[in-house]
Amino acid sequence: MKCLVADDNADLARLWALALSADGHHVTTCIDGHDAVNQMRVADFDLLVLDLFMPGGGALALARVAIYNNPDAQVVVITGAECFAYGELLEMGENIAMVLRKPVSPKDLRSLVSHLETKRRSGGAQGFEAIQQSANGI
Repeated sequence: MKCLVADDNADLARLWALALSADGHHVTTCIDGHDAVNQMRVADFDLLVLDLFMPGGGALALARVAIYNNPDAQVVVITGAECFAYGELLEMGENIAMVLRKPVSPKDLRSLVSHLETKRRSGGAQGFEAIQQSANGI
């Protein structure tokens, strides 16, 4: 899959990019929302791994931009914030597939992306809806 990883912690962005690249994904990294928007203008990404709060726009704003550039792109939101304890973020964007709380290990991210990729291949958007419904307890 073609992935965009955006986090204002450049070391984390590189770590996650290396982990996903090891699984054969093509990964572009960004350290702020402005760069992420510019990358989305020139390339279609299958998956966006986005920090919730970043300079220039965080995950929620970028998820909305992604819908216009590639409606099939899915978003994984990563956050250190504790203000969204009950899965509210999953309902804040139709393309948000999962929310992870920092710290996120490369192994956990790789497992999640592998799972999302399998769902994408087997069910497309319906597969992602099933993940969201499962995460929301539906």
